[in-house]
Amino acid sequence: MHTKSNQNDTSTTSGVPSAFNINKLIESRVKLRGSFEGVAHTQQGLLLFCKPSKRNYTDVELTAIQMIFHKIACIINTADYDEDSWQDIAMYATLVVNHFKGNASHGGL
Repeated sequence: MHTKSNQNDTSTTSGVPSAFNINKLIESRVKLRGSFEGVAHTQQGLLLFCKPSKRNYTDVELTAIQMIFHKIACIINTADYDEDSWQDIAMYATLVVNHFKGNASHGGL
């Protein structure tokens, strides 16, 4: 059971962050990845490229494409280098390749 260690601890006894912590998290993500609205707009524009496809993608491919587009949208909407997003793009692409080679990850995300 979680107990508060001091008066500055802003998490609840259930371990769920308080609204104050959530707002701080949102602020840090906006600084790192741009506004949620900006990322959403960019990602939805990128997803339009998937609609007129000549083939049916597997769930694994579609999920990876969506996640890669999300990461690209984050990169586009931030002013700073975002190494995590670039690494995540490589990870999602590798997961698809491994899936088709029969080397599916062990739950990996």
